[in-house]
Amino acid sequence: MAGETRQVIAPVTAPATSDPKDQAIKISPAYGSTPASFGAFTPGIGKDYAASMTANVISTAGNAGLSVADGASNATGHLINGTFSLPSVLQAKASSPAGTGGALADVGGSAAPTSLLTYAGPTSNDPVKVDFQQHVSANDALRTGSYSKTLTFTLSTTAP
Repeated sequence: MAGETRQVIAPVTAPATSDPKDQAIKISPAYGSTPASFGAFTPGIGKDYAASMTANVISTAGNAGLSVADGASNATGHLINGTFSLPSVLQAKASSPAGTGGALADVGGSAAPTSLLTYAGPTSNDPVKVDFQQHVSANDALRTGSYSKTLTFTLSTTAP
């Protein structure tokens, strides 16, 4: 089925520490929103780190779906620091007043994006909260520097 697609690219970052067709459908980072940031990962301690960002969704379509994908061919779905990647996959979920979301799910690649929200009809200025979770195990080797990944959020429809 043919559908419309609009994308916004948003970076997700986390520093490591060495110390213990028209505008009928669109998504945009919320005004004043900053990229999601996990803060510092601590080596030797197993933990699920959380981060979030906000977005605004407008759609005049009959239905819509918000998804996220990692378009990189290197360590798809994983935060990276240079050529090094974290072993656990980055997870995401979204919530909003108008959309229907689900539980945390692994971030997929461009060929298999991760569904975040579905909309049964048009929506205007729906405030979306996107939550991320990154698991770091106690035995994961962490490199000094920043871990990051640029993700593509897509709002698409099959009923324009």
